Amino acid sequence: RICTKSQFHNSFETFGCLSFAVSLLSTTTTSTMPRNVKKVMTLPINVIFSHLQKKTRVLLWLFEDTKLQIEGQIIGFDEYMNMTLEDAVEVVNGKRTEVGRILLKGDSIALLQEAQPKRGGK
Repeated sequence: RICTKSQFHNSFETFGCLSFAVSLLSTTTTSTMPRNVKKVMTLPINVIFSHLQKKTRVLLWLFEDTKLQIEGQIIGFDEYMNMTLEDAVEVVNGKRTEVGRILLKGDSIALLQEAQPKRGGK
C-alpha cells in the first residue's frame, strides 16, 4: 500500500501506512545483513592509549599544514587529544629535523598512525 502525504498527516490513517513502511524497511535492511555479525567500536582514546602503552613511535599529520608531519613517541595525552611527544622529529618533504620533547595541541592533529622504524637502526 502506497502512502500519500495527506495520509501521513492524518494520525488515524498514518498508523496503517507507517507500520507497513516500517515493516518494509525492516525486512529489506535485515535481510541484507548477516545475523551473526558482531560490531566492535574502537574509541580514538583507546588507540592513543595503546600507542602510549606500547611505546611505539607515531606519525602525526597536521590539520593546517599538510606538508609538515610530526613523528615521535607519545608520553602523555589528555581528553582534548593534546599530546606530549618525546624525541619528536619534524618531517617536511622528506627532510627530518629533530625538535626533542614537544606539546602538540589536539585540534591541530588530523591523523595519527604508527610510524615506520627509524632509518639507520635506531
